Amino acid sequence: MTRDEFISRVKEELMEMIPEELRKGLEIQDTMVLKSNDQKHHGLTFKREESEAAPTIYLDEAYARFTSGEELHVLTAEIKDAYLQTLSMPEPQKIDFD
Repeated sequence: MTRDEFISRVKEELMEMIPEELRKGLEIQDTMVLKSNDQKHHGLTFKREESEAAPTIYLDEAYARFTSGEELHVLTAEIKDAYLQTLSMPEPQKIDFD
């Protein structure tokens, strides 16, 4: 399975695993971020309608673990748990630039 196929499958499974009340207004987008030394990091960004924050969970390590034989559903459960932990974090302060 390619990295893109892996990310698509994880995204699909996450939308089934995240509790229904938390899926309302949630959009999960594929993300690629170029870091220092031109390193590409692939992940998923979780955008909720009512939130200014949009956490990104990078999937490169999970993909490497998958290609080493770990089960997709186990990795997806870990990613879901990581996302749910972000929900308990405080919202960033809004900055007034006026």
